[in-house]
Amino acid sequence: GRLRLFDIEAIRAAHPIVEAVQSAGVELRRSGHRLVGCCPFHEDRTPSFAVYSEARRFYCFGCGKRGDVITFVRELEGLGFPEALDALERLTGNYGAQTQPNNPTAEGAGDRDGVSAS
Repeated sequence: GRLRLFDIEAIRAAHPIVEAVQSAGVELRRSGHRLVGCCPFHEDRTPSFAVYSEARRFYCFGCGKRGDVITFVRELEGLGFPEALDALERLTGNYGAQTQPNNPTAEGAGDRDGVSAS
């Protein structure tokens, strides 16, 4: 296998936590500066799961799970890091992987699988 290098901030920016949580079937509603819903990680009858969109983080006041969009997918689906990135790519088609500079106007430019060409 070839080594893939990832820009974590680019991945977080390309995959908004709110969209990932909603894609997982969690209904969110605004409560002040955060969004709240029932936690997908434990049996939750009252909303204890908070999503902070500006900070790109989540936290459950019931079970204590916390993290970013990558952690959310990893925990929800029981995946490792590379597998979680693959799952995020399937949702949006965007890896956020570091690749060699390319011509953004050239059709098909870039290395879709995120493998560094160096």
